[in-house]
Amino acid sequence: MFGCRKKLRIAEAKLELLAHRDLTRVSAFNKWFCDDTKPREIYAHSGIYLRTDKLSIHHIQDYWQSLTKLDDELIKEVIYNHYALASSFQEKVRLAWIKQLHG
Repeated sequence: MFGCRKKLRIAEAKLELLAHRDLTRVSAFNKWFCDDTKPREIYAHSGIYLRTDKLSIHHIQDYWQSLTKLDDELIKEVIYNHYALASSFQEKVRLAWIKQLHG
């Protein structure tokens, strides 16, 4: 029974995240990334904005978690199950940053 309940929580978390309109919007990600009101344990900050060598999947995970307020366990499951979406969004952000740098 426990396994079914966990699967249901993960499915609900996926739906909540995938339904969010800012899920893969680079402009919304950039605004979140440079917002200095985030908790200190979140590594994204304006000091490393546009540093493509510092951008990681963990930034995407933190961003998606901020959109939904899912707990750490659920967001990690969602990222694991949708790694292709997360990594393609990371690449989209990276390319946008490169374009912004070399405009």
